[in-house]
Amino acid sequence: MEALSGFLIATGLIFIAELGDKSQLVALWFATRYRWWTVLAGVTVATLVVHLASVAAGRVLDELIPEDVLLVIVGL
Repeated sequence: MEALSGFLIATGLIFIAELGDKSQLVALWFATRYRWWTVLAGVTVATLVVHLASVAAGRVLDELIPEDVLLVIVGL
């Protein structure tokens, strides 16, 4: 249940944070020029790659940086 809770919180926060950003505006512009499903597929793959890289980097940083230092860096 904890994993589902974390998933839902991350999904909701990222959804809110991403509204109206550059990527969304570029996707909107591309959708006016190309087939919508092609744009959707490209956006989906690109987003997946970016988020996989972010998660991997976070995992590596978690192993390298002590938790107290990490909390200061992220401002908690």
